[in-house]
Amino acid sequence: MLEGLWHAAGRTSPRAWFVQGIIHVAAANLNLFRGNVAAGRRQARRGIDRLRPHAGQIWMGIDVDEFIGEVEAYLADRSKGPALIELKSFEEP
Repeated sequence: MLEGLWHAAGRTSPRAWFVQGIIHVAAANLNLFRGNVAAGRRQARRGIDRLRPHAGQIWMGIDVDEFIGEVEAYLADRSKGPALIELKSFEEP
């Protein structure tokens, strides 16, 4: 589903890169769940790098700073559970 959204966003547009960041975070969570910590950390960093240009904003309904903070907190202490997407607004960026 997310890959389809990435394609629909144009694959190289700022929106597509944002969606790709979410995809990387999802892949990180899957790798961490499976016990592949190195791959999980690598994917999480890639995701954060794609999300960071939108820091300080609510982008596609996601508070980017809050989400990045939750991803980083999960990397530091997996007992906290993975970052969850909570939509804040449906306004277009």
